Amino acid sequence: MKDKILCWFDGFPLQFGIVRSLKDIHDCELYAIIDVNKGKKFYEKQKFIKFEKKWFYRDFIKNDKSFDLDYLLNFEKKYGINIWKIIYSDPILYQYNKHYEFDRKEVFSIIEKECRFFELVLEETKPDFLILRITDSSNSQLLQQMCKSLGIKILTLGFPRFGFRANISEEMDVLDYEDDLYDKKYSSKTWDELKNYLHGYAKQDKILKENFRTSKKDWLMGGFQFFKLIIDPKYTKFYRNSGRNFIKSIWVELKLNLQANSRRRFVNQGFLKKIKHNEKFVYFPLQLEPERTLLISAPYYRNQIEVIKNIARSIPVEFFLYVKEHPRQGSEGWRNIDDYKEILNLPNVRLIHPDVSNNILLEKCSAVVTINGTLGLESLFNKKPSIVFADTIYSKLSSVSRITNLEELPKIIKQTIKKTVELEELDNFARKIENNSFELNTQELESKTHRLFYYGGFLFDVKIDEKKVEGFLNQERKTFRKLAEEHVKKIQQHKKYLK
Repeated sequence: MKDKILCWFDGFPLQFGIVRSLKDIHDCELYAIIDVNKGKKFYEKQKFIKFEKKWFYRDFIKNDKSFDLDYLLNFEKKYGINIWKIIYSDPILYQYNKHYEFDRKEVFSIIEKECRFFELVLEETKPDFLILRITDSSNSQLLQQMCKSLGIKILTLGFPRFGFRANISEEMDVLDYEDDLYDKKYSSKTWDELKNYLHGYAKQDKILKENFRTSKKDWLMGGFQFFKLIIDPKYTKFYRNSGRNFIKSIWVELKLNLQANSRRRFVNQGFLKKIKHNEKFVYFPLQLEPERTLLISAPYYRNQIEVIKNIARSIPVEFFLYVKEHPRQGSEGWRNIDDYKEILNLPNVRLIHPDVSNNILLEKCSAVVTINGTLGLESLFNKKPSIVFADTIYSKLSSVSRITNLEELPKIIKQTIKKTVELEELDNFARKIENNSFELNTQELESKTHRLFYYGGFLFDVKIDEKKVEGFLNQERKTFRKLAEEHVKKIQQHKKYLK
């Protein structure tokens, strides 16, 4: 029987190119849920992929306050899904929305409509697999978790925290079958050879930093297109665009730019740019906000100020806690100055400028404490132990301590500082990652889509030009063919374990 594959597309994601190549090498039936506004005409007329059926998500999600609480209660029980956890992790529905504040009735109404819509699609298609990008909103999370509950295998393109490598898994930051290796070939590596993995990750992250929302020309062009969008009354009828009228949007944008300039000055003037010699410290890197690594992967530690306070009250008396701002937080307008002042007022905490090299901090620190960031792994390659607050792809290593009880934090910090990172264990971990992943410069590929379709990342609600799509797919034909082949490998791997 043919595999039934359900695809989730919002805008023009990399998954479109993957699925287009997948249909050429794998016998399957393709279905699609499409979340677009300006891009709807493209998906209605496109001939790159033949779908058995497609649904436009926004046609089913109307903005009102009607909801059935009994339905939501039964839904939670049926799928084992915590609805409030999903709501709190959505940056539009909660906390990070600069244009509109949803009330409880509106949120429940939206979630119920999403649930009913996804149930309708899943009942009609009964798919074997779901292809979607890394989840970052309520709708994609709901669909992913519903499929997981129903035994539908999920194919998400992610990154295993090693430079220029990617993997496909059901959950981000997880190896599905870590002992079932794709490729048995591997040669043991030295400390210096292992460190090259993380250097590659830093280079890959730098690509995104240099290409995402950096062009003033893209900002102006994207802004012009955005204001053309919001003068259309139909635009604000979709819940994610609530409150985005012309006057308010200009005011919000001006306010954010003024705040960003003021905050940047504070960062440049008040943060340490040189670390002190012979000072014992534990290193805590702030994580980017808003980002799914906090909102979804570590929802109970999203208040990083409180996490910092808990670490500060738990470190040994002769130690300082060095807190470094995330280098890409500037693209989000930096944090509130009052938050920075709250950190600076802690007597055993030093706030480090984002331009300070991680190499220096990792060389001098005694340990790294991170919520679930990559620096907790990078520290191991620098022979320094780490502590994490959430499960990660590396959290099971013996030189990593996973916090499950905050009251034990002082004891765990003291124990972790004394730990030794073992080369053999780290080498075995690298072997698992290398043999369950493949070479791919994900950031460069995504940066190309940002430049070509999304005004450098400033505007994602755009018309999708068919000629641009055709050119991009032809230009990256080999890459998408390789990605399709990797998806087939993953499908075969899942089938092996389903027998």
